[in-house]
Amino acid sequence: MHTQPSGAQLANASGGVPSPARGWADSGPFVPWAVAKGPLGFALAFGFLNAVMNERYPARQPPLWYLLPSLDIVALFVCFALLGAWHKRVPRAAQGALVGLLLLARVLRIADGLELGAYYRNFNTVVDFSLAPELVRLFYGTIPHLRFALACLGLILAFVLLGFLIHRALRVAQVALAAPVNVRVFALVVGSLALLSPFDWQAARAKSGDVEVGRRLSGAFGSSIFSRVASELDFAAHVSGFKAGKLAAIARLEQQLASKSLDLRKLAGRNVYLFVIESYGQSVIDRPLLAARVLPEYQRFQDDLTHGGFQIASRVLDSSTYGGRSWLAHATLSTGVRTSDQLQLELLRAAQPKTLAQAFTAAGYRTVLVQPGTRREPPLQDLHHFADHYYASDFGYQGPEFGWSSMPDQFAVDWIRRRELSH
Repeated sequence: MHTQPSGAQLANASGGVPSPARGWADSGPFVPWAVAKGPLGFALAFGFLNAVMNERYPARQPPLWYLLPSLDIVALFVCFALLGAWHKRVPRAAQGALVGLLLLARVLRIADGLELGAYYRNFNTVVDFSLAPELVRLFYGTIPHLRFALACLGLILAFVLLGFLIHRALRVAQVALAAPVNVRVFALVVGSLALLSPFDWQAARAKSGDVEVGRRLSGAFGSSIFSRVASELDFAAHVSGFKAGKLAAIARLEQQLASKSLDLRKLAGRNVYLFVIESYGQSVIDRPLLAARVLPEYQRFQDDLTHGGFQIASRVLDSSTYGGRSWLAHATLSTGVRTSDQLQLELLRAAQPKTLAQAFTAAGYRTVLVQPGTRREPPLQDLHHFADHYYASDFGYQGPEFGWSSMPDQFAVDWIRRRELSH
């Protein structure tokens, strides 16, 4: 007895596309089959996945940058087209892996955007990951707790939603690339961009002032995330050599300092105050418009200090860090070892080179570290070796805060004067 084959059976028997009602490639109840299979669904999926891979926010980037075809998405779509030609589907074991990889790529892009905006360098997992709890603690301590909780909840929901949308876009893309017309359009676009790739896009963008183009372009395509991941893996693989080189540099500097005189007797026991004022103030001297306002104030300040018996000697130094992480600059100043990231700081803590405070201690001074902006006891071994220290909680300040500062500088200076110098 023969029965009439179903629509799905007829499609399979004739070598057509497997039934849209089955498997991971199915557009699902949220995307109509006709839309998913057509040019609109294909274009939306392609554009969305490109945005996931190309978007560098919060780093700066050209307008509509996310529309540029990503090398990774192009390669993935080629695989989808081949699977469609062979009437195959993405294995279920691979679907979660694809979504997870794209989410990880998105997290890495965001981390790079944060690092580029604040410190003008890419995120480094080995160096920077240990500071992630500090970032959470910073927001927890600077915004209302309810807003912090809502922000965390919103971030979790956004991440879940992004994963869901990536999953849907991948499904739509595989369905659409089972249609020959979409494959032909895709091949035409990718082929045209491949022909344009020998043009020196990076030089053209660099001439326009976009110095970051090398991080984003690979010919006429958006750069692959794999080169970015490869740099992470390469650093991790050679980190032991990096550590050994840095420790050797610390040892060489220690030998140089040991050969030099560190006699502080010319100070004749006078008090020495070293103020490290965190500021982005060089621009007010370099830019005439700002200097016209600020320099008269500096001059009045100098006159007041001169009348009080003080002399001023100032100079602009190149910091070992950019945009933040001032403790790295403090370590450089204290040890003479240029310290530009957290890994180098940990190597300094392990090596324990002689510090500025120890030099003064050897000359008979009592050394005191005063950090009114430090709100909690540093959890790691002391690097600077001061005899005593004062952090925000030690001052007992009850007044209003001033932006990032926990208390006015005048209060901190007067408090430490009365505490350490008035008896």
